[in-house]
Amino acid sequence: MAAMQLTNRHDRVMNESANLSGFGPSYISVGNGSDELIRSLLIATCLQGQGSILIANPTFSMYAILAQTLGIPAVGCRPLRV
Repeated sequence: MAAMQLTNRHDRVMNESANLSGFGPSYISVGNGSDELIRSLLIATCLQGQGSILIANPTFSMYAILAQTLGIPAVGCRPLRV
């Protein structure tokens, strides 16, 4: 029952976000915080040796942590000096 309520809540949030933004629900991703959304993005785009990520430091530390956990190559770069 609780899983069904959570799914319904995610569906409602996704549909309402789609309505407000003008994008279709298939363009909206709903998650439980930024860590989950970053992890989902990395899994969808970089697993099985199909990609890597560029990390511009300083940044949110979870990009590198999640990439390492998933075995995804991460390349760091320093910020540009202006």
